[in-house]
Amino acid sequence: MRLEKFTGSVTETFGFDPLGSDGFELDRSKPSLVTKLTVQEFEGTAAYNINDYAAAADLSPRRDGRDWDNIPNRIVFKGRGGDDTPSLTMGIEVRGGAPACTYLEFSAGESGDVRAKHLRPIRFEEFVTQIVVACAANHVVFDPQRGPQVYRPEVTRDDVRDVERMQRRRRDPRTDRELLERVADLYRRHPEAPNQAVATEFEVSERTAARWAGYCSEAGLLPKAPKQGQKRL
Repeated sequence: MRLEKFTGSVTETFGFDPLGSDGFELDRSKPSLVTKLTVQEFEGTAAYNINDYAAAADLSPRRDGRDWDNIPNRIVFKGRGGDDTPSLTMGIEVRGGAPACTYLEFSAGESGDVRAKHLRPIRFEEFVTQIVVACAANHVVFDPQRGPQVYRPEVTRDDVRDVERMQRRRRDPRTDRELLERVADLYRRHPEAPNQAVATEFEVSERTAARWAGYCSEAGLLPKAPKQGQKRL
């Protein structure tokens, strides 16, 4: 477990303001923690307000019996771009007991423009998982002499699985556009066994996967099946 402490303002430390943008900002009247993070080749920072955590009762219990009590309600991630990659700002919020991306901003600056090719490689759910797990692993201890001390234990595979499980919690798949888009994408990428691919990804039965594919058709994301029981592609 590592002990870290940042000195100076966050703007001075990181060379830019990591606490948000015009579209998604943290509460600047409250203390914030900024952690360096690399997500899918984006080097940047994840920031959140200290002591503004989601209620443990709203989140899934851990498999070891402990409750999650350290997931920030709001996180802003800022990733620096490269020569041919725009910079990225992602806002994450806990909604309905699950962390989700609610804001996304790309900026190419003066070096180029934002194109469709920049969006395709980004796996949003994995982005959210990695950022949330890293932030939830932090523990802030207030020392009266040295100020806030940040402990960063190693993230475990169980931590990652727990957050992935939270993200799969859905109230109604018929109206969950993000879920249906993921199902439709899996269906198209696995035409030989689409229901099996969806079932494996979301840990549901193939019967449920087939029902979700039907919801995708109703939402216009997949063609309708020619006949009952047949594939939609």
